[in-house]
Amino acid sequence: MTNTMAKYTFTAALMFVMLTSSSASAQSEPSPSGVAETKTLSVTISPFHLVSGIFEAGLEYAITPRDSAMIIGGYGVQQSALDDETNLEIPTILLGAQYRRYVLGDFDAGLHVGAEFSYINASASTEFDGITVEADATGIAPGVFVGGKHTFDFGLTSELQVGGLYYLFFGRAEASAGETTVEETDQSPGEFGLLVNLNLGWTF
Repeated sequence: MTNTMAKYTFTAALMFVMLTSSSASAQSEPSPSGVAETKTLSVTISPFHLVSGIFEAGLEYAITPRDSAMIIGGYGVQQSALDDETNLEIPTILLGAQYRRYVLGDFDAGLHVGAEFSYINASASTEFDGITVEADATGIAPGVFVGGKHTFDFGLTSELQVGGLYYLFFGRAEASAGETTVEETDQSPGEFGLLVNLNLGWTF
């Protein structure tokens, strides 16, 4: 991601956080009984992943009005062009988990900080000129973030998170022709990257 894009992303995140923080008190107003009504479950999807052909969904549960845990899962088949006539299909699996602490507002709307752990696996196989090639790649990425969440009165929910992560990738490739097989493994050095999550969904 370019520096310019990163600046725009952080600016958008700050604006969103300001909006959710200012509305947090309104969202948490007490009910007539005097007890604040806070919802306990959010179901969201990631538009970013849909663009790349992966459906990712998250389920966030309020442990307390200010603490929550989220599980994340995704699957999709991406396309990669080998040549003008051949597209390689790459099944991809995403798994993850988050812990969030709402420092302003609560589960319904407000500013939160948290930690995330993600796992991704992609695999593919193809054959050309009598050679079968299989490849498998796995990545893990722990990270931390700050985010804003807003839930409208009727349940529609939007949230944006920005932070940093550290990711590692492990890869394996195998080529075989007849009785001959060649296998190669690779591990990328760990790298730091920008974490950006945009989720839309419903809170119950």
